Amino acid sequence: MQPESKLYEIAYVLKGETEEEAINNLDNLKKYVEGNGGMNLEESKPFKRRLAYPLGKVREAFSGNIKFFLKPVAVKNLEEFLRRESSLLRFLLTVSKRQINKPSRPKKIRRVAEISNSDIKEIDKKLEEILGQ
Repeated sequence: MQPESKLYEIAYVLKGETEEEAINNLDNLKKYVEGNGGMNLEESKPFKRRLAYPLGKVREAFSGNIKFFLKPVAVKNLEEFLRRESSLLRFLLTVSKRQINKPSRPKKIRRVAEISNSDIKEIDKKLEEILGQ
């Protein structure tokens, strides 16, 4: 990873009748990113969903997202590639914030104080006084 690389994310809607077709189309995108000096960081498996409105004649498509590092000078070429790619119905390319995974601090376990019989009797007396029984 070069220090001048930034973290980008693409949310996409892909054509495809089957999941294998969608994965093949996604592989073309990943190869292009890696061919231009990018480094794939994270991706979600494309899942099929019914679209809110038809895009052309397509009513169902695969959607997902992919995160990767890329130099800012290569982003313009990537956008042109995405616009030319016929398998992509829609896409959104954004600069993502770096997420530093900090180890979570374990929660402290509180120990319940042991109550003796004399403490319980005192509490009962106070409750009776308060309730007036």
